This record gives sequence, C-alpha cells and structure tokens, in this order.
Amino acid sequence: MKPLLLLGLAVLVVLQGTWLPHVRVAGVMPDAVLVVLSSWALLAGGVAVAPLAAAAGVLLDLIAGAPLGLSAAALLTAILCVGWWRGTVFFTGIGVFVVGAVVATLAYDATLLVGLQSLHDPINWRTALRQVVGPSALFNGLLALPVGYACSALARRLGTLDSVAHLRAG
Repeated sequence: MKPLLLLGLAVLVVLQGTWLPHVRVAGVMPDAVLVVLSSWALLAGGVAVAPLAAAAGVLLDLIAGAPLGLSAAALLTAILCVGWWRGTVFFTGIGVFVVGAVVATLAYDATLLVGLQSLHDPINWRTALRQVVGPSALFNGLLALPVGYACSALARRLGTLDSVAHLRAG
C-alpha cells in the first residue's frame, strides 16, 4: 500500500471516531471506514485488506473507548465476508459495491452485537435490528455508490484492477 493511502485511512478512522458520530441520517451514522474497506476488499481481496481492517478496528476502539479488539473483529469479519467475491462472477458493475456494503454492514453489526452481549451488555435484538442494523445497512449501501466509484478509480490508478481482469480471464 502506498503511504498516502495509509494516511488517508488513518484520517478516515479519526473522523469516524470523532466527527461522524454527530452526523446522523435517519438515526444512524455512516460507517465510512467499513464502506471504504469493504469496497477495497472487493477490489484487492479480503486477505489483502485484513491487516488494514485490524489496525483500523483497534484505532477505532481506542478513539471511541469501545472494548479493545471488538471493532477489529467486526471489521475483519465483514471484510472477509465480501473479500472473496474478488474476481468471481459476482464482480460486475457498481452494484457489487452496494451489495458488498450491505453484507459487510450486516456482518459487522452482528459481530459487534454478539461481542457486546458476550461482555454482558444487555441487547434488545428486535430493537437493534429494526432501528440500527437495518437502517445502517441501507445507508451504507447508498454510501457505497460514490465510495465504490472512488475506490475503483484509485485502484485503476494504482494498477490493482489489472490483476482482477487476469483472474477473470484465467
């Protein structure tokens, strides 16, 4: 990864932990780090993005004061759920970024909720699914449209998409 990409991700993590919790649409905040990492996992593969997801998750936990490692586990789960789509039949058009963001959000939120419940935080599952997980998945799916385009353009500029074309041909 280029140092500028790592710096951009670090800035995004800081924004996610400090400023974005105050930006709410329909009661949910954008999961910018999750959407960017899931889009990048679709382009570069989940295994390639896993170290970034782990580091971003630990930084998010440190900034937000969450249980250390919980966000990293949730991001890794989400990234690995969508990262295997790289180079498969699912890799067609911008719609894959939307579906990837929705699937990643469901995996991310489920991992967070199970993790919090395992730490003896009471979870009202019906309310969490209806008021947080569902709207968050829809919002992140919409956010994936511009993020998917931006990540694709960046991947083309860095030459990452050449390997995806090679996977399809082979």
